Amino acid sequence: MLFLDIRDLFREAILDVVKSPLVHGLLNPLLRAVENYTFGYASHINLVSRGFQSYFEPFRQATYSYFTNGIDTAFMNVPISQPVQREPQKTILYAGNIGEGQGLHTIIPEAARQLGSAYRFLVIGDGGARQKLEAALRATNSTNVEVRPPVDRRELLAEYQNADYLFVHLNDIDACKRVLPSKLFEYGATDKPIIAGVAGYAATFVREYLPNSLVINPGDVAGLVRQLGETPYYTQVRTAFKTRFKRQTINKKMARKIRRILEKSRHHT
Repeated sequence: MLFLDIRDLFREAILDVVKSPLVHGLLNPLLRAVENYTFGYASHINLVSRGFQSYFEPFRQATYSYFTNGIDTAFMNVPISQPVQREPQKTILYAGNIGEGQGLHTIIPEAARQLGSAYRFLVIGDGGARQKLEAALRATNSTNVEVRPPVDRRELLAEYQNADYLFVHLNDIDACKRVLPSKLFEYGATDKPIIAGVAGYAATFVREYLPNSLVINPGDVAGLVRQLGETPYYTQVRTAFKTRFKRQTINKKMARKIRRILEKSRHHT
């Protein structure tokens, strides 16, 4: 019996970023064959994003569940923001991978330029597209964007506390319309407003479960600037979100599901 936990669609993600038609033509049938064999053999498949559902329609031999990522214990105890006098310049924090999938270079440099000195972006992380981001920042002469290397969890939690907004962004490619960024679960455990530049299922998830969030299309600088200007700033504890998506709760439910599947399998043998 094979039980799969699918957190990303590797074939689709790779093919979306591969530019060479030759490499694309070679990889596609190879990766599809691997997927067909693996997914077709599985008895049960867990999908962390309901955006994956249509992709798995051909594999009807399996049963399915939809246990998402969850909130780690360290983030469950993030203190609420204190009513202190904040700096006039608001900080928009992005913390995570800086890759093609995030597409930060398509939005942060121009957004920083248009927002001007009233806002600053703090980017903490590293990845394959960091040079693209830094090149775009130089091209726009951005002085209100700081890029720092990754930090440990304690320092990261402190940066969440210091920030005014928490920013997540996915590139405008098909694979990103299916995924559900794990970063949303960290951000959602805080009381800070979230800016989500996402489409597809991730946008649906944010609107349904994450109050006090601004949802924009990927790369939509005008939408980001407009919503920041039109939306009053406030913080909000997301109690219902934290209760529903606590990792320990999700893990227990998933373990019970696996146990039921195993028991059902034994009864049929």
